[in-house]
Amino acid sequence: MRFFSVSNKPVCWGFGIISCGLLSWKDYSEYQLFFDSGLQLLYVYMGIVGLYRWIKSKKDTGYPRIETLPFSSHLNALVFGTITSLVLVLIVQLFVNPAFVFLDSVTTVFSIWATWLLVNRIYENWIYWLFINTAYIYMFYAQGGTLVAILYIVYLATAITGLISWNYFMRHQRKKAIL
Repeated sequence: MRFFSVSNKPVCWGFGIISCGLLSWKDYSEYQLFFDSGLQLLYVYMGIVGLYRWIKSKKDTGYPRIETLPFSSHLNALVFGTITSLVLVLIVQLFVNPAFVFLDSVTTVFSIWATWLLVNRIYENWIYWLFINTAYIYMFYAQGGTLVAILYIVYLATAITGLISWNYFMRHQRKKAIL
């Protein structure tokens, strides 16, 4: 999935829908990462939306455009995301004591934001994924999920590649716009 998203190809969403459904089950049943399990189910839905939007944007413009957001949008997202994470931690601790409750909450909230950015082809999504994937590597490795941690190492490498590739695509689309 990530390879195709780095390449700006809509097929990435089909792979994402399948892999997220499977990881949701594993998160819930084996790793007790409840926020991440719910997040993976949300990804299934966002995968459907992403597939539709990426196909539609290519039909509308003839090529998939990549955009950026102003710094103020990211600052607002960081403040809102942190507050939301803290509220989620307080709520979930009333009922259960999951592993890495704060880190699980923060990665979940910001993964939703980063996925929304990806669905909308916002360049900065890759920057968020650098931090999110690093946190997931730690969480899964510490919980004994070595194979999933390795998967997130691959995702981290993909985020680095995505940052570089989408930078190239943006420069190319600016040249097209000038001509």
